[in-house]
Amino acid sequence: MRRGAGAARQGCSEVGRSALPPFCEGMRVSKPRKPGKLLPVTRYVDIYLFRCGETCYYIEMNVRFFKKFGVNITSFSIALSCVLLCLSTLFFVSCASRMSDEDAAAVARLESMKATSPEGADILLFANTIVKKHVGVKELVSIKKFCESAIDASERLDQAASNQKKSGGEVAGENAHAASEITETGENTTAGESATDGEIAQTGENSAAGESATTGEDTGKVQGTRLISLYFELSKLAAMLHDGHTGVGIPQGMLQFMEFYPYSTDLVGGKFIVSAVGSDYENCVGKEIVELNGKTPDKVFSALKEIISYDTEAFAVDQANKRMNMRDALEFAGLGSDDGNVRMKFSDGAEIIFAPLSYEAVNSISYNTLVMSLERTLTARSFYECYDILEDTLFVQYNTCTNADGYSVADFSNDVIGFIDDIGFSRVIVDLRFNGGGNSMLLDSFINQLGKRISAGKCKGFVLIGTDTFSSAVLNAWDLKKAGCVLVGTPTGGAINHYGELGYLTLPNSGINAMYSTKHFVLDPSAAPGSIQPDVFVDFTIEDYKNGHDVQVAACLEM
Repeated sequence: MRRGAGAARQGCSEVGRSALPPFCEGMRVSKPRKPGKLLPVTRYVDIYLFRCGETCYYIEMNVRFFKKFGVNITSFSIALSCVLLCLSTLFFVSCASRMSDEDAAAVARLESMKATSPEGADILLFANTIVKKHVGVKELVSIKKFCESAIDASERLDQAASNQKKSGGEVAGENAHAASEITETGENTTAGESATDGEIAQTGENSAAGESATTGEDTGKVQGTRLISLYFELSKLAAMLHDGHTGVGIPQGMLQFMEFYPYSTDLVGGKFIVSAVGSDYENCVGKEIVELNGKTPDKVFSALKEIISYDTEAFAVDQANKRMNMRDALEFAGLGSDDGNVRMKFSDGAEIIFAPLSYEAVNSISYNTLVMSLERTLTARSFYECYDILEDTLFVQYNTCTNADGYSVADFSNDVIGFIDDIGFSRVIVDLRFNGGGNSMLLDSFINQLGKRISAGKCKGFVLIGTDTFSSAVLNAWDLKKAGCVLVGTPTGGAINHYGELGYLTLPNSGINAMYSTKHFVLDPSAAPGSIQPDVFVDFTIEDYKNGHDVQVAACLEM
C-alpha cells in the first residue's frame, strides 16, 4: 500500500515471500511513484485504492496470485478496493471523533465531580448527559470549555446553597436565643401577674403561628430562588451548543417565584419596538426602543443570546423578545438594575420606568396592544384547517406536525387534495408560519400529491414561512420547495441543516425537563448555516400589524 508524503516518500523495500502468508504469494510493496505512473502489467497488477493530496494509495499484486486461485483480476480489484476504502474511512472517522487528551481529562473531571447541593447535582447530570448522548456535541462546542463551564456552574450553585443554609442557621439561632430570654422572663413572673398569663399565652401562640407561616413563605422563596438560578445556569450551558433543539423547559412551579414587567417587545421592520404595554403606563405601543437600562438593542440581544438555545439568528431574536420582560432573565444576562426596575428610552427622547410584578399580577392587568384585530389567516385556531380565500385560492394552514384526535394529518391531506381536484383551485397557499415541528413525515403524502399537480400545471403552490417555522416544519418547507412551491415570508426560525430527533431527561432534584439532539438532519450539504431563506421576502410593517393585515398572503395573491 502506498503511504503518505514526507518520510514515506523515501521508498519501501520489497517484501520477501518469506514475510508473507501462503495465500498472499505474489504480493509485494514497490517503491513509491507519482500518481498516474503505471507499472508494466506483464508481471504485476496495480490496484488503485484512493488518493490523498499528491499521494496515491495502491496495492500491487503478481499475476501469478490470480492464476493460482483462478480469481478474476477486475472483480477482485474492485472488491478489495471497496473493502479497504471502507476500512480507511472508518479509521479516519474514528480519528476525527477521538477526543484530545485535554478534552478527555475535562470529561473525566466532570464525571468525578460530586456536588454538595441538589442544584449542583442536576447541573452535573445534565452536562454529563450532553457530553455522552448529544450526537454533535464535539462539533458544536469545545468539550473542555463545556465541562469547565458546567463545573463552575455547579460550584456556584453549591456555594449559594451553602450561604443560604448558613443564613438560615443564623436566623434559627437568633430565634432560639429570643425564646430562651422569654422563658427566663416567664420564670421570674410573680404570682400577682398570673392573672394575665392566659392573655400572654394566647398572644404567644398567635405570634408563633405567624412566625411559622412567615418561615414557610421564606423557605418557599429560598427554594424558588435556587430553582430560578438552576434554570438559567442550565440555559446558559445549553446555549453554548447553538442547537435550538437542546435546552431546558421552564418548570410550572418556578413561575410563581418569578417577576415580570408589564410590556412585550418585538422586532418589526428592523426596529426594536414595544408591542404591548400595561394600561397603567403611558401608551408607548409602536415606539422604537433605543435603550433598555442604558444598553443599546444590539447589546441587549447579544447578552440574552447567552441564555438562549438557537441555531439561527431569526430564532435567537424571537426568543430574546420572549424573555425581554423577565426580570430574572435580564438580571442573569447582566441587564438588570440596582432597584429592579427597567428604564426604557425611546427614539423620541421619552423614557418610561417599569416596576416588576408577580406572574399572577402581570397576567391579570389590562394591556394596550399594537394589534387590535387580525385577518383570519393570521390566527392559529386548530392543528390544521383549510378554506378558500378567493374563488381560485385554497388556504391550507398547517400549525403542528402532529395528528389531531379523531382527524389525522393523512385524512386532512386527502381532503385537501380532494378539494383541489374537485373545485379546481389554481392557487394553493400552505401556511407554516405557526408550525414549531413534530413529525415531518406526516405531510409527505400531501407534498408528493401537490407536487404532481404543480408539475402538471394544474395549480401554483406557495408556502408561508417565518421565525416560528421550526424543526420538522423546516423539513416540510424544504420538501415543498423541491416539489415546486414558492417560499414567501421571512427566514425560518429553524436551520436548513440542523440537529434534532430529541432525547429527554428529567433532572431528579428539580424536576426540570431537559432535551438534547440525537440526530443530524442535512437537507442541503452545500447550504450555508442558518435559516431557509424565502424566495420572495415579505415582512410586516408596523402599520400592517396595527391593521391586522396579512401582507404575506396578499403577496401570494399577486403572483
